Amino acid sequence: MKPEIELVPHRAAICSDQPTTIQLLVRIKPPLLDSLPRPEMALSIALDRSGSMSGAPLSQAKKAAQMLVDELEGKDRMALVAFDHYVDVVLDLTRQTSPKEMKTRIDCITEGGNTDLHSGWLAGCRQLTLPSVDGKSKRVIILSDGAANTGICCPQTICRQVEDWRRQGISTSAVGLGLHYNEVLLSSIAAA
Repeated sequence: MKPEIELVPHRAAICSDQPTTIQLLVRIKPPLLDSLPRPEMALSIALDRSGSMSGAPLSQAKKAAQMLVDELEGKDRMALVAFDHYVDVVLDLTRQTSPKEMKTRIDCITEGGNTDLHSGWLAGCRQLTLPSVDGKSKRVIILSDGAANTGICCPQTICRQVEDWRRQGISTSAVGLGLHYNEVLLSSIAAA
């Protein structure tokens, strides 16, 4: 697709019998991004269901996950991992064929115990290692307050592993939820 280019003269009329310099306004309209095809996507959501996420943060995480389901196209794949001190693969990596079923599974997630953010994220990464996702854009999205208190909690250790997975083609985004989310940990993960 090509941009649309429009030239608008500064003056409505000019003399035709003598050389004249005119000023032009050049308007360039790029093609709409919606009209460009996006690459196929393999998305893994790591949703924190720990006790510190109870109430509004867990509700916001579930709503965000459901909104992501709405953005998927038929060629995309999605996995859903819920974690507290235990990791549960709620939805193995699958094509988005039934948004309603995916949303129902998200709705069924309830709060739990401590926060093993590292194990939840790692389970999300592992969902994206299947041969069926080769050639797709691969991303793990962590929805959490970042209050890691079980398992590997050291930001430097987690970030080194995030970098390792990124070099293997799996990137990570982190979304902080709640009023007191751990900005240092989650922004470090997102930047790694």
